[in-house]
Amino acid sequence: MVVALVLISVALSATVTAAFVQHWGWLRRRTKRRVLVHTVDDLSIAGVLMWAGREGVVLTMSTMRGDDSEDVELAGDQWISADRIRFVQVP
Repeated sequence: MVVALVLISVALSATVTAAFVQHWGWLRRRTKRRVLVHTVDDLSIAGVLMWAGREGVVLTMSTMRGDDSEDVELAGDQWISADRIRFVQVP
């Protein structure tokens, strides 16, 4: 019984991992294009997507978009972890 539960748990884990990797697959094909990343803490960061993976994304030439203020240019590459990303727009 315990072995069956462990096998079911491993199978579910593999399925969830495969689905998560497939979820980011569409974004990986958009590298070197401008994207807009919206975060869970209500920030919006626009930039050129350099890398995307299940751990997060890397943007370069980025700007942080404000609600009422001007856009703020960000220096260097920006790492945004997957747990902070609410959704990504590709114009």
